[in-house]
Amino acid sequence: SLNCAEFPRPHGCQFISGISSLPVYCGRQFRHGSHFRPQRDAGFMSSGRVWKFGNDVTTDVLAPGIYIKLPIEELASHCLETVDSKFSGSVIPGDYVVGGKNFGMGSSREQAAQVLKILGVTAVLAPSFGGIFYRNAFNLGLPAIILPNTDRIDDGQNLDIDLHAGKISNLSTGEELIGEAVPENLLAIVEAGGLVPFLETKFKQNDN
Repeated sequence: SLNCAEFPRPHGCQFISGISSLPVYCGRQFRHGSHFRPQRDAGFMSSGRVWKFGNDVTTDVLAPGIYIKLPIEELASHCLETVDSKFSGSVIPGDYVVGGKNFGMGSSREQAAQVLKILGVTAVLAPSFGGIFYRNAFNLGLPAIILPNTDRIDDGQNLDIDLHAGKISNLSTGEELIGEAVPENLLAIVEAGGLVPFLETKFKQNDN
């Protein structure tokens, strides 16, 4: 099914042309202290710690269904707890999540990307993503980066990322990895803090 399919190049021309037809998340207002905020230069990301996970991390592992009706901050405290009980309490703003194939497979719940953003995760790297998770991530201003050789990155290492070039610098080993560059129109959404603030800015510009 679409939710579980691999999308090794999900930002190809066909995907980009259809992004405006995707459902727009206009959910609850976030409390002060959440990490939903624009980045001044979304294309260049400074050093952050890696949290490494395996293949087929589902949306239910990211945002467990049994807690889905809780406030988003409480839901975030259960993010990935079935595979790493320390993650939500230890991750800090600026950290990266590195996964295996089909990261974010499963349901269409936007909370799966939302909780990572709330916890301060700067970007998610994986060889492939669940298609709906990928779209939700960018809609919420969270870069999802296609990187085939995530096996070259270990838990606890530190990375620098250039989204424009798709270049990932492993500061712990000195190795440079090349993923897929994020298109400029998706970078603009990330820089705005998500699709909703991006569109709000566009509408204001059109009104002037």
